Amino acid sequence: MNGEVGRCGLKADAHAFREGLLVSEEPFIVPTYELFLTGCNMRCKFCQAWEGVVRTNLGFKLTGSNFAPKVERKAKRGALNIHFVGGEPTVNLLAVLVSLKSLKVPLPIVWNTNLFATDEAMKLLDGVVDLFVADFKFGNDECAWGIGGVRGYVATVQSNLLKASRIASLVIRHLVMPGHIECCLVPVVSWVTQNLPKVTFHLMLNYLPDWRAWSDKALSRRLNESEKQRAMAIVKSVGLKRVLISG
Repeated sequence: MNGEVGRCGLKADAHAFREGLLVSEEPFIVPTYELFLTGCNMRCKFCQAWEGVVRTNLGFKLTGSNFAPKVERKAKRGALNIHFVGGEPTVNLLAVLVSLKSLKVPLPIVWNTNLFATDEAMKLLDGVVDLFVADFKFGNDECAWGIGGVRGYVATVQSNLLKASRIASLVIRHLVMPGHIECCLVPVVSWVTQNLPKVTFHLMLNYLPDWRAWSDKALSRRLNESEKQRAMAIVKSVGLKRVLISG
């Protein structure tokens, strides 16, 4: 509120650098009115939304006066929900909560997040979010630091996944990265199977190198066919109840 900024680069305001009625997400939430908010507390080398992460004033300022009419128009066009994504929506939490107060159309809220969030943020989201679409990106802290630039990742995200499952519906996404099946996919799938076996698990095989991925030998290519087959075999072998596979 005093103009200080942290790693996310944000002040009190939020900006949406992209928005629209989309049909390319999980089938049970589309069509969805999706707002891509600037800023993020992670710096994943392969980020496809990197421009909105580093340019926090990109797009339009999110306010109640411009947000509510957009929601009403999208609802008339068939939007089933309001879908906040980023960057990372949680670092925009203040402005989002203020904007939501202006709504007259009571659409469900989808929170598309890396879940690398504080206990305080999770408490504020309780009662606001109807569905968490949560990325479980890395299976160990070494990969989280080397690729995502964050420490203490695994314990934080695991704790928040459990919290999210108690306060709303939950989808867990894992984007398979080339060269990171054994170190990331395997432990992610193992933990989800042991702790949240009934949630929807979305295996994403559509990795594309972007931003700083070109400087990393493993991340600078797409998945090959053997990696895709290996990833699908791993997920199908563990007995998860609800699995989506895309890409």
